[in-house]
Amino acid sequence: MHGIVNIAIDDVSYLLASQDSIRRSLYWRLVRAFGGAQARLYDTTDDLMEALRAGELDILYDVPLSALPIGNGMLEGMEIIAPQDYVLAVPWVAFMPEGASNLHGARSALRALLSPLSKSALSEVGFNYPKNFAGLEGLQRIELGPELLVFRDTIKRSKFILDVWFQMVVG
Repeated sequence: MHGIVNIAIDDVSYLLASQDSIRRSLYWRLVRAFGGAQARLYDTTDDLMEALRAGELDILYDVPLSALPIGNGMLEGMEIIAPQDYVLAVPWVAFMPEGASNLHGARSALRALLSPLSKSALSEVGFNYPKNFAGLEGLQRIELGPELLVFRDTIKRSKFILDVWFQMVVG
């Protein structure tokens, strides 16, 4: 059984779907294939991962690597496949407003997030990615900028989700 996250509910999944739709010509055929395979829809990535751990799913699609169990947390027989030709990369972002009341504290927090100790701690709980991920030739970085706001428009989002995606996935 296949599983995907409902892009009408989960914002990260919606971001991935919207970027897939403009970057990859075969995206809509893939969505239609998930519909044909009667893929199960889940409200969040956590729900999807819970179904995987329960043995209800065989294939997941558009799951952030940071949500997947890495190393000792991997389920027996589970393999993460990061295609060499096409992988979307969503940056992790930390904002530090210029007018923050505790700018010194914000800078300290940012330095802590970037420290080797934090990297090790984050890695222990699964916030890392496979070593071969960094060398992917087909890595498609999603740049933060005003162009991402286009898909946040209520009419565009509604048309994209209701008129196209749901018809293909749900039928």
